[in-house]
Amino acid sequence: MLDNILPNNTEYVVKQLARNLSKSLIHPKGNSDNQRNEVLKKITLLCPEKLFPILLECVLSYLETDCRCNLGLLISDWVFNNVDLDGEEDYFDGQEYVYHLLGTCLKKTAELQLDNFLSFFDEYKDSKYESILRLII
Repeated sequence: MLDNILPNNTEYVVKQLARNLSKSLIHPKGNSDNQRNEVLKKITLLCPEKLFPILLECVLSYLETDCRCNLGLLISDWVFNNVDLDGEEDYFDGQEYVYHLLGTCLKKTAELQLDNFLSFFDEYKDSKYESILRLII
């Protein structure tokens, strides 16, 4: 249904997805999630600057509750460490999907809306999370 609304009202679709996105990404439920993922991919192409803050919130929430490897001043994790941010590999569900999509949104935002990306950069350039720093470089 959101797929049909997307061309006419992107703001509404983004708000609807944001309401339950974090929970649905952690606990995928099959077919409806495939539809959600397709809508997310379309939003990534249309307006990545609106989607990346929502995805960033999901990733940060995960990192804050599930970090397992503290390397002194830098906190690493096993979930995002092997996600290929440069490749076209599709991650179909879970936190890896969110992280990969976040990386894609940030790249597109840097191309289309540099000011939005620079705001992200300024806020997170000193992050204690290795995964967040990977998104910047």
